[in-house]
Amino acid sequence: MQPGNLEPHYNKGVVLHQAGRVDEAAASFECTIVIAPQFAAAHSALGELRSEAGDHESALRHHERAVALEPGNAELHNNYGLALRLQRIDRLLAAQLRG
Repeated sequence: MQPGNLEPHYNKGVVLHQAGRVDEAAASFECTIVIAPQFAAAHSALGELRSEAGDHESALRHHERAVALEPGNAELHNNYGLALRLQRIDRLLAAQLRG
């Protein structure tokens, strides 16, 4: 796989994510973003991985970037909304456990 070729890195990340190989998937999406920082789908996919890992701040940054790059893409807005919801749920659960 050539470093400058965007799609194989992104597609590899998708397959690795589906296979549960989250760290490797994240590395592929990060590589895609280095090659093409304007590729909204890679930001959204990495945001999803970060949400699943509980890293909500990073997830939200990637989802916000994806939406900024493609503001007319409803799926990206939906993914961003889901990430916000997961962050709120985690905060509520943490507060209940503390209190």
